Amino acid sequence: MSGRRKLCKEPCPDAGRCPHVREQKDRVLTLTRQLHEFRNKLLVEEGRRENVEQMLLTDPLTGAFNRNGLQKKFPEECSKTERFKSKKLFMLFLDIDNFKKFNSDFGEETGDKVLVEVVKTIEAGIRGYDSVYRQGGEEFIVLLSELKSLKTACQTAERIRKKIEGLAIMPHTGGQVVHVTISIGIARLGSGDSLDTLIDKANRAELEAKRKGKNRTYLYLGGEVLAVENIIR
Repeated sequence: MSGRRKLCKEPCPDAGRCPHVREQKDRVLTLTRQLHEFRNKLLVEEGRRENVEQMLLTDPLTGAFNRNGLQKKFPEECSKTERFKSKKLFMLFLDIDNFKKFNSDFGEETGDKVLVEVVKTIEAGIRGYDSVYRQGGEEFIVLLSELKSLKTACQTAERIRKKIEGLAIMPHTGGQVVHVTISIGIARLGSGDSLDTLIDKANRAELEAKRKGKNRTYLYLGGEVLAVENIIR
């Protein structure tokens, strides 16, 4: 015969002292404690996975998303555009002017500081659901989602450009402050555009801004590249 205890068949007249009842309470408490420990381990593991994923999608220097983050986010933004036909997705392609000069004249630490301050300025000039990506080196991409008009995209780009134009950064070696400017290209997501074709359009507009003297904003529209200042007057 097993030595395992049997539960009382009838309600115990003194349940508070009954060993069977106490045994069941202890089991319930043990299981509850084990469930809480298991849940906490799952939460910790989930947090670790989220941190790893964030690291894979984020530029460690500036805190902006990286190219992986852009590739992940872009399909989501395209889906929004398909759902809301009246709203459009715009891309800004930004390139810091004469960036190599910061590194060569003032050192890489100053160059890094410029990159960080530029991203902060961009983030301050966009909405919470827009997003900034470091394309590589001194190039950045901004996705402006759910915009109703081309003019709004152009005004946003110009606001960012002028804010960056006002940056005055002290080199880590001391001396005079350095000033930053940026050239911007704008493109709107069109039918059949992929991430690469949209980047190409925005990049073409940005290159035209460089050719026209830098610290300018240009727009790719219908196969043409136009100065933004002529649109937002």
